[in-house]
Amino acid sequence: SFSFLLLLGSIALFCSGSRHAESAEPASDFLWELNSRGFASFEHKGHSFVPHPSDGVLDIFNRTPTFDGEEFEEGPAPEVSASGDKVTLTYAWGTVEATYTGTDAGVNIAVKVTNSSAKYMDKIAIQFVRLTYSAVAKISVDDSEPKPFDGGVWPIFDLAESGRHATVIYPEGKLEVSAESKGEVEGVAGFFFAESEGLTNRISIVFSNIPSGQSSQTTLKLKFK
Repeated sequence: SFSFLLLLGSIALFCSGSRHAESAEPASDFLWELNSRGFASFEHKGHSFVPHPSDGVLDIFNRTPTFDGEEFEEGPAPEVSASGDKVTLTYAWGTVEATYTGTDAGVNIAVKVTNSSAKYMDKIAIQFVRLTYSAVAKISVDDSEPKPFDGGVWPIFDLAESGRHATVIYPEGKLEVSAESKGEVEGVAGFFFAESEGLTNRISIVFSNIPSGQSSQTTLKLKFK
């Protein structure tokens, strides 16, 4: 069976095209733009969360993917293609596809990982964005008492249970992070944890157990409050 992990910590991301998203209150203060690799910009109430180009790059990380218990031998950089709101990374072992859709209060990212290799994919970690805050932020898991970033790892919880989410609280507002499984991963347990690095944190998803010739997918939801 498939499973996935959703991580909130520090990462890199930048996007495709020059599509700009604005929406009504409260998201009228939220602006985002894509280029050929992910988020070119990501702002809320005048604060830029991605001050550096690499902060918005869609990528894999943490020495993944792994196949049959072994790390994949690093090859050439992925072939990158972008069409509208979709970014595709093509590797020797398969593809990572991400489609960005604006909502009334944020953005949803539908991500699909396809294992085209002859081996069983044990794990792959996908980075979506590295957020930089104007001051120390706090996190609330399932509306629990907010805890400040302290350089540690935040609680892990099961994404298969409906309504699970984490809310990052920062000077300009709040950002709710959640994930919704689709297709092959529907109903399969996944886990979320947050890892901080100073005033930055990354948002990422870890997929696991993808057989040869098959895919796994989910939708990451970022909602401003």
